[in-house]
Amino acid sequence: MDHKNSPNYEDTLRAIGQGLENLEAVAFELEYSGGEFLVSGECSRAFSGSNPIHRKSFRRLILKLGAKPTPTPGRRTFHFSGVRFASSDIILLNQKGRALRSSSGSGAPDPHSLSHVLRMTGAYLDSTKRELAKLVWHSPTLAVWEINRTGNTIKKDFTLSEMYDLWVHQFKKRTASPALKPTGSD
Repeated sequence: MDHKNSPNYEDTLRAIGQGLENLEAVAFELEYSGGEFLVSGECSRAFSGSNPIHRKSFRRLILKLGAKPTPTPGRRTFHFSGVRFASSDIILLNQKGRALRSSSGSGAPDPHSLSHVLRMTGAYLDSTKRELAKLVWHSPTLAVWEINRTGNTIKKDFTLSEMYDLWVHQFKKRTASPALKPTGSD
């Protein structure tokens, strides 16, 4: 297994999470193989009209970050399958997400948002030098099938509280401690 050829899971999974948040994904399965991310799942995003959703408009919907869905009573869920995230889609989602985060001016991300949960999953995979095979999200649990250095696939389940603990650990690593200032008695 060559981890050097793996994507930066932290950024990649956050970008995919941002697209899935835009769809208001309530459950999904993501598989990674041969450099492609393939996603199937269930969303609660409402659509106007009874026209079927075509591949192009569905892709546009995923990539339309920052758009607030219009609340409608009696929302229905819909299922999608076979959505592929190419590297160009991930780059675009990353750019849009970065712009959205910098313009929002908010400090720390919401640790319970889907994009952040996926970001922490990516940070976990990057730090352990493991490959992603598959992940399944059914709130509040995330199941991850990872490939270790010997090529064995291992399943690990994460709860939201475990993901929060991982986030705190990552946040502490990124934030430098302020230098201690001398007190009046020095």
